[in-house]
Amino acid sequence: MSFSPKYLLLVALVLGAFVAPDALAKKFRTDFISLELPPGWDCTKEEIDWVCQPENLAQRSEALVAVVAKSANATDDTFEKYQQVLSEPREMRDLMGNIYRSEIKFVRYRDIKEQKWIDALTFGSEIPGFYTRYIASIKGKVAGLVTYSIAESVYAKWAPILDKMLESMEIHYDPKAFNDSMASGPSSLLGQRSGNTGRFQPSTDVDDKERTQGEGLDMGMLVGLILVAGGIGFYIWKKKKDSQES
Repeated sequence: MSFSPKYLLLVALVLGAFVAPDALAKKFRTDFISLELPPGWDCTKEEIDWVCQPENLAQRSEALVAVVAKSANATDDTFEKYQQVLSEPREMRDLMGNIYRSEIKFVRYRDIKEQKWIDALTFGSEIPGFYTRYIASIKGKVAGLVTYSIAESVYAKWAPILDKMLESMEIHYDPKAFNDSMASGPSSLLGQRSGNTGRFQPSTDVDDKERTQGEGLDMGMLVGLILVAGGIGFYIWKKKKDSQES
């Protein structure tokens, strides 16, 4: 029995519709968080987090994902605290030095794979002209945060892709991994964070005094996972500056 080329092409397209998404998705896992990266993305380890970007250098100024896990603090790492911090607009400066307030698009709770997360979308909260989405949760002794930032001009391009990535997220609590990576000596997340204040104090904030009054970006306060998100805007700004200078 022989089949025409058109028939074989149709079969290939139908099979591809079912196989392609799983085949192209790239599973990424840290000790505590796992997700499926979009095709053509990769992650690298930074000081205290993982930063994921497109492999295509021309697209790296468009979008960025950060994955962070830390030892949960009973006082600061709560859903109520996350909701409070994410619901407060931040006063920022644009690239011309003008003061503006970030926009809160939504703050809500959602379930992903039977795990409760808090989900927030903001505009201008990390860097002018970028949407930033925060997804945070707590499991066992671990608090986890996945954040993406997308330039406004390409938001329609990347948001559906990264929203699909968020639907694949899982947070894990492994007691052995926790003891090895977070509960011992200078290699702990909190130890690294306290020694890298510059990375988490972007110059886009209006002033240091305001940051210490509850916006969650003061290193001395260690306000849970939301503190870590402050480094994302600085990271994107630095990457864009480096690419312009090269």
